[in-house]
Amino acid sequence: MNQPNDDLDPDVANILDRATPDRDVPEGLLAGARRKRRRRHATLGGAAAIVAVALAVPIVMQLGQSDIITAGPAETPTPAATLANPCLESPRPEPSGAVEEGAERAWFCGDHVPDQADYAWGTMGPLEALETDPDRLVELWHNADDLPADIACTEEYTLSYALVFEYGDGGRKVLQGELHGCRTTTDGQSLRDGGQELFDLARELWAEQRAASPDLVNPYRPCLTSGFIMTPALEDVTGGALCRNDDEDPSAAATELPEDLVARIRDDILETAAAVDATAPGPGNTGWTLELATRFAESIRLSTNDGLTYEWLSGNQPMRWEPDPELAEAIAVQLDGVAPDPGSAPGPTATSPSSTEAPQPWLPERCTVSGDGIPSSPLDVDETPDAIWICPAVTDDWTLAVVPPVEPLTTRLPEAVELLQDLDAADPSAECESDLGVTYLVVHLYADGAQRVVQVEDFGCRDVIAGEDVLGGRGYFDGLQELWRAQRADSEEMHGRPGPLCPELHSTMPIDHTGRIVGGSYCEIDADAVPAETVEHELDPDLAFEIHAALQGATVLDEPGDISQTRSLVLLTMHGDPFTMWRIDDGRWVTWTQEGAWLGTTLSDGTQAALDALSEG
Repeated sequence: MNQPNDDLDPDVANILDRATPDRDVPEGLLAGARRKRRRRHATLGGAAAIVAVALAVPIVMQLGQSDIITAGPAETPTPAATLANPCLESPRPEPSGAVEEGAERAWFCGDHVPDQADYAWGTMGPLEALETDPDRLVELWHNADDLPADIACTEEYTLSYALVFEYGDGGRKVLQGELHGCRTTTDGQSLRDGGQELFDLARELWAEQRAASPDLVNPYRPCLTSGFIMTPALEDVTGGALCRNDDEDPSAAATELPEDLVARIRDDILETAAAVDATAPGPGNTGWTLELATRFAESIRLSTNDGLTYEWLSGNQPMRWEPDPELAEAIAVQLDGVAPDPGSAPGPTATSPSSTEAPQPWLPERCTVSGDGIPSSPLDVDETPDAIWICPAVTDDWTLAVVPPVEPLTTRLPEAVELLQDLDAADPSAECESDLGVTYLVVHLYADGAQRVVQVEDFGCRDVIAGEDVLGGRGYFDGLQELWRAQRADSEEMHGRPGPLCPELHSTMPIDHTGRIVGGSYCEIDADAVPAETVEHELDPDLAFEIHAALQGATVLDEPGDISQTRSLVLLTMHGDPFTMWRIDDGRWVTWTQEGAWLGTTLSDGTQAALDALSEG
């Protein structure tokens, strides 16, 4: 697949590559990283978890009108970085009429929403205005094709953005675009296509201006924003902060770092960080993150659990950095004056989850629990923990095919403890379903490193086992998942999941199959080999997006037909939850829902050809 930046000037292409989502890896860090991996696998000894879906629902877009917002005319030119940014207004400016050429500048707004806690949720655009040829954006809009005002589009969400044009007479006009549904653009009067093309051109123009503005420095406000339209690059890092978890006031939980320490961290990461091995566990995060910000005030968040190992996602590839003891201590002193002790880092004992030939799917570090974590009674889980993890209780002869969330539950923890405390003793005479399922461990982790673990059976009577106590657990596991979903809805933080993913992988969490897909793998399976052999091809972001688009037209099938034993797709949601699709005899791809229904969709000829090309390559 051709890269969109190949024909640009090399300096501009270099900036744009770093400003494009999923392409922010410094040169050299991913040398030798796997693109195709051959491995052996066994099969899961039990039923795979059933996942949920929300079918694409047609909606009708309605164009709205709002008053034109004006500002006083500027008497003299003002540097873009010092102008009032309309993207920081709440609510964001809305389309209000025809947009014409001749604007002095343009602003690029994401979907972030400032609120009363001075906290920004969502994706933020560049803080500086575009003053170099903003008419190119208007020209592209004028050349886009018109769409009917009542066009029916699928109901999912990726990103809604706005381009705000400011004119010499103080006037302001707005174009709004979407990267989901019909990918529309609108000025408030006309509805047109080209939402993706307008977005891509805007990123290109901002990248060109930045390449020509080496002295541009935007004001950095630490720990406030979860995502950026222009993806930050480590080479551009000039500032940083330690961000403690504080849902009420994130800005109060920020400890800004000295410039000399930030420079040491940046240089050490560029020199020593590496792509994480496919099966290595991540460090998790239960208290704070390290934020590194570029001169454009766009930041990268590095998670840590002990101050000794840091991890972040570069595109879909997890990266890991382990600072030397002196640098780790310098960071820890900034946090709370206490340096980390490598010999006393809290956490369960690290053990291999399985002894099968197949590499196991990646699991959070906290899912390798030590044997003394099982409590003798549920009353041992009577204090609010710092974090809760869901972990599969694997056995030695299984290759794991059902995986928990990649992130811990760090909010609503009292509610989670209450769910457990409200359980009564199991009724030994109760009739139980004869279904199959998975056994999970729910790990409660405390600040002193202590852990309390209960076992949950997601089959039969759904018992919860704590030491010698057997509790009636109906509703407990579902309640935990609801708390995870609420936490995700509050933060909208994205998570990746390291491989391997093939040949199939399912999530404990319900899945919205029409929601955002951020990556995945295409799996070729030699079922005749003993044990079966798989070749795994990572999907590039463009191909994953094309599959996401095809899923918007998924339909319910009465019967799936003959399922291929040689091809599968394992796709990842924005939260890192996997689901699997299989190809059937008529060429469609299918997956199943939590209710047991089958969904089917047809990939475009180009998308299917791209998958076939992976096999040939």
